[in-house]
Amino acid sequence: MNIIDDLDEIKERWFFLPGGGKVMFRTISPEKFKEIQQKTVKKKIEFKKVEGTPGRFEVETVDSELQTKLFWDESIGSWDEFTFRLPGTKELINCTPETCTIENKFILISHSKKFLKFANESLETLNKEEAAQAKIKKDKEEAEEKD
Repeated sequence: MNIIDDLDEIKERWFFLPGGGKVMFRTISPEKFKEIQQKTVKKKIEFKKVEGTPGRFEVETVDSELQTKLFWDESIGSWDEFTFRLPGTKELINCTPETCTIENKFILISHSKKFLKFANESLETLNKEEAAQAKIKKDKEEAEEKD
């Protein structure tokens, strides 16, 4: 019998920035994804007449800025050993686990094309690794069933 035993697993690992520094990225569990959706998507029922016929419509409004912030807050677990400059100032943020806040994550993601590209590539790698591990596990289980 196939037992699905990884329901609570969150995959995470450190990725190293070119030039120094590291960032821990992690996958978002379906439960966390649903939680983000519930916090950022509001449904509203509207009643309108369309060509003289009354109709009921569900309209969704999405707080996309909050959704982006929550997504990146969940995806970036920690960081260390690099700095970035706050936009429009000369103030440097020394990236340590203590400065890995939702606000700083959003500033870096929304203002640095380089960091955004690095983050997307890292998450893509993490997802590919997760898929490969799942395939290996599935193949192993199928081989054991044949024996």
